[in-house]
Amino acid sequence: MAMATDGRAARAIRIAGLLAFGVAGAASAQLADAPYSAPAPAPAKADATAASGEPGSQGRGGWVFVPSITVRGTATDNVDQLPDNRARSDFITEIIPGIRIDGSGRRVKLHLDYRMDNLIYARDSSQNDLRNFLNAFGSLEAIEHFLFIDARAAIDQEAISPFGPRPTDTTTSANRTETRTYQVSPYVQGRLAGTTNYLVRYDYTDLHSTSTATGNERTSLVTARLQGETRIDALGWSADATSQRSDFETARDTQDDRVRGTAIYAFDPQLHVHVTAGYERNNYITLQTEGNTTYGGGFEWAPTQRSKVFGNWEHRFFGDGWNYGASNRSPYLALSFSDKRDVTTDAQSRIGGAGYTAAYNMLFAALATRIPDPADRASEVQRLLESGNIPGDLGLPSDFVVGNSYIERRQEASAAILGVRNTISFAVYRLTRDNLVATGPDVPPATTPNTREWGASANLGHKVTPFTTFNLGGTWRETSATSGADIKSKEWTARTGLATHFGRHTTGTVEYRYTHFNSDAGTNSDYTENALIATLFYQF
Repeated sequence: MAMATDGRAARAIRIAGLLAFGVAGAASAQLADAPYSAPAPAPAKADATAASGEPGSQGRGGWVFVPSITVRGTATDNVDQLPDNRARSDFITEIIPGIRIDGSGRRVKLHLDYRMDNLIYARDSSQNDLRNFLNAFGSLEAIEHFLFIDARAAIDQEAISPFGPRPTDTTTSANRTETRTYQVSPYVQGRLAGTTNYLVRYDYTDLHSTSTATGNERTSLVTARLQGETRIDALGWSADATSQRSDFETARDTQDDRVRGTAIYAFDPQLHVHVTAGYERNNYITLQTEGNTTYGGGFEWAPTQRSKVFGNWEHRFFGDGWNYGASNRSPYLALSFSDKRDVTTDAQSRIGGAGYTAAYNMLFAALATRIPDPADRASEVQRLLESGNIPGDLGLPSDFVVGNSYIERRQEASAAILGVRNTISFAVYRLTRDNLVATGPDVPPATTPNTREWGASANLGHKVTPFTTFNLGGTWRETSATSGADIKSKEWTARTGLATHFGRHTTGTVEYRYTHFNSDAGTNSDYTENALIATLFYQF
């Protein structure tokens, strides 16, 4: 009887999803040519609440507090993400309180975005859970013009295995762990003899995972830097020394010490070039610490205030490392490209990573010309994301935990287009990760093989009326092992739905989601899922 019920539920969800898609498309087509009066761009004002039109935002002294509550219901025909012959349906209720804080004082700045997702399963209460999401950063000028403290924190849901299903949202994938990363960075800076700037900084980063399959990590980095001028006006110099120690719970600890000198020449205020030379000692790939010389160069060119091109290359112990990129923005368009290869760890990549805030960052850049004030712009970006039901991470798959130091090459290209009625965003990426593990009798093996991954995401939000937006999106991911067993997994997800404003305080959405996953990692890995999702969002 349960199997028959699950089959009927699956068919009902598929039919409802197709109907939702058809109704949304028909509404979009019928209303596309209807008279439409576009709202004027939000003006730059001191009061972020007025500029964004956000109800209930309480601002005092440049601070904005925006509490919210979200209630979401998901009907799925494959709650456990199992093969079709073992799939079972369920209904999941989510109650999600949240708070966003943006503001700055004379010596302090803070951005905080936190959500607490409470999940309640109708059929299996043992699966009830609570999941957290946080993106926060702040700065404090403890002693004027001398002592500063930066802090960052992130909580996210990430994959344990790179070859298993990635969490599409909080209701999907048992292949997940909650990672909590925080960083505290006190530093002093000032000027010596009127011509030389100095900086001494300590960065402590701590990553904890709720899964026993992945280990915790602590990284300490000390940086000392001098930067000065010469008698040649266009020529400058800098010298820096760093010492980094990474402690892993499931892997060997590593130490990396570097010294480097840099000469910088400015052809004009828009174009700078530099060359570097230095020395490094580390034990990433050998049991004993070994030293190597380093050298490289690069440039930065900003032909206009809205565009920038940069490139840095350096010969390191692992071969060539680099960081290239370009960006351009206009009142209605933001473009960016980056290609970076360097040594990193899970803790370092989580702090300041792009995944959780990719859509936010692109829209923030695109609106820079229309809304110069950062607080006003942040509020308008949040409004666009919520009213258009645009995923904050662009729908890109969550990251996965590696558990040790590794060489990462990450290539990304993204674009956001803000029209009168359409908001379009898309991104494509390629990611390779190679473990840095020394060989020896007492050295634990890498917990994750070397991997190569690529994927893409596209999202469209079309405003069919001043209060209703039709959205359509999809993502694709392919992950392959480049060491050990030959493993490959593929996953793609499609979404469509409608979002509408019921009033100044309330937004509602209905959405259909289809997910298909296959992998040769195991016989029970392949699955498909259909889900119908209804959401009610209230902002106080």
